[in-house]
Amino acid sequence: MDGKVITSHWVDGMDAPKGMAIAGGKLYAADITKVRVVDLASGKLVSTIHVPGAVFLNDMTADAAGKVYVSDMLADAIYRIDGDKPELFVKDALLASPNGVFADGDKLIVASWGKGIKPDFSTAEPGGLLAVDLDSKKVTPLPGAQKFAGLDGVIAIGGDIYATAYMTGTLYRYRSGGAPEAIAAFKPGSADIGTDGKSTIYVPLMNEGEIAALKID
Repeated sequence: MDGKVITSHWVDGMDAPKGMAIAGGKLYAADITKVRVVDLASGKLVSTIHVPGAVFLNDMTADAAGKVYVSDMLADAIYRIDGDKPELFVKDALLASPNGVFADGDKLIVASWGKGIKPDFSTAEPGGLLAVDLDSKKVTPLPGAQKFAGLDGVIAIGGDIYATAYMTGTLYRYRSGGAPEAIAAFKPGSADIGTDGKSTIYVPLMNEGEIAALKID
């Protein structure tokens, strides 16, 4: 956590891992159409979960009960994994290419890339922020946070939501009742973000080979 690299080659056997989540002592990693499972204690790849119907799995998150969720950016869908069993959790055009997902209490916060993805990953319509109820699976666009950017990663700290826009490198903050506010700017390539749950945001900068850490005050 001090930013020093312990090992640059930890786990083998994956193709193109993206989002990750931790549950039950295991690390789950989205890998195109599969989810890889790594034992955290040993650093061993212990299983591969095939997700039927998946197209482009992206970000992951785990809820308080240990269930894991993974977005399918090119299918307007989110899958849920309970143990080693995947199921379609929600599929809805409102999700508009869901990328980032973050379990926040009784809901998932979703960052959408936008509608009409083109070959260069630009969109016909920008994305925004949504919430999905974990029980009813109802999808609710967050007021004031629609069609403003092609969003990638998302987290929540307290009552604030933070999301990155990969194509511009912008980090946004959203507070209920307001409009998304750009609070930091990076070069294009800011992707799925993480947090210590308190006051730090970790931003992977894919094109720079770096990770930035920001303290929120």
